[in-house]
This record gives sequence, C-alpha cells and structure tokens, in this order.
Amino acid sequence: MLQDPDQFIQEKLSKKALSINTVRDVIMAAILVALKTNAPEDDQAAQDEGWVKEKSQEIRKNTSEAFKSDRAPFEYPTISQLKSVVEKLKTIYHFGRLPHQTQDVFEIVCQTLYDKYDEAD
Repeated sequence: MLQDPDQFIQEKLSKKALSINTVRDVIMAAILVALKTNAPEDDQAAQDEGWVKEKSQEIRKNTSEAFKSDRAPFEYPTISQLKSVVEKLKTIYHFGRLPHQTQDVFEIVCQTLYDKYDEAD
C-alpha cells in the first residue's frame, strides 16, 4: 500500500477534494496507523517495514472482502457503502479495544475524508 502511511494521510487531508477511491485508501492507511501506533511496546515487528507491508496487504484484503459481503464494488463504492465497510473493519480490527484517543482521531480522520468527498461532488 504505502511506505509512509502517516505522510500519505497528511498529504491527502491537505487536499480540498478527494475521489471515493482516495478516501477508501486513506481510511485503510488510517487503520494501519492506528494498529501500528497501538501495537504492544515489545512488538518490534510492528516497527518493521515488512510488518507494515504485510499488514497493509491484510487490510486491503479485508476491505475487499467487506465490500464483497455487502455486494458493493471495491472500486468506486458509494459513500454509504464505504461507511458500512469502515464499520466492519473497525469490528475486524477491534477498534473498541483501542485507546479512546485513537478511536477519536480515527473518527475525525474518517469524517474529514467523507466531507472532502462530498465537496468533490
């Protein structure tokens, strides 16, 4: 997916408007950042570039499967289809167990992205 997900997210958040596919990709990056940031301190693998690549591929696969289970397209979904998939991904990755601050930041990022897509219409 990406070498530096934080930079990718910040770059896209600075844009005025985004396509639905970009919104989807930034949300996947935000999931990756949340998981990496909250990995146990003794989990050196989470700091490894290989872990980032592997986890990115896993998130993309789970995202694709969530779209399929909703009978929605991975490419060019509607905003409501994307929101439904994001809720599924939050369950898959146990976002409810993450610190509240991480959950709040993720929700703010998602809402900002949704708003930027709305502006693109």
